Amino acid sequence: MLYQETSKERRYAGGDILAAPSSELHAALREVLHIESPIHVTELVSRVAGMWGNRAGSKIRERIIEVARASERSGFARQRGDFYWSPVDKAPVRSRTAMFMPADRIAPEEYGEAIRAVLANGHAFDRAQLITEVRSVLGFARTGVLLEEAINAAIHTFLQSGVIGEAGEGLQLKQ
Repeated sequence: MLYQETSKERRYAGGDILAAPSSELHAALREVLHIESPIHVTELVSRVAGMWGNRAGSKIRERIIEVARASERSGFARQRGDFYWSPVDKAPVRSRTAMFMPADRIAPEEYGEAIRAVLANGHAFDRAQLITEVRSVLGFARTGVLLEEAINAAIHTFLQSGVIGEAGEGLQLKQ
């Protein structure tokens, strides 16, 4: 599935995001979470600010984070590490083909789901092959240092928790 970005429509353009009612910011935040969850806090701030046609300076970032925290308290959002989640709490595997998104802005849970997808149906790969396959599923043309570290961290977590194991053919899902 291709990564779907929230519409770049500037529906609140002309308004002052710092003076906007919290209800408008909550609505914008919920829309972004509905489409892009889990989303890195930097991307979330950028998408919401973009709805007003703004870039996220420090005051704008602070205001959006304040609204995100209020959304958390009301149950419309959850923060886990550097990522915000919708109440649905799923990490779909999304291809970032034709878009630039740094590897550290992808939730660890999505890396895990990509590993599960690659190893589904009994497939087994050595670590280097698995990293290449996961990279490809996520839509990256090459494996940079950050991407390799993130995929390796997810592999390590799965090995430690027993989700995957090492067999003669390589890494595979445990039954």
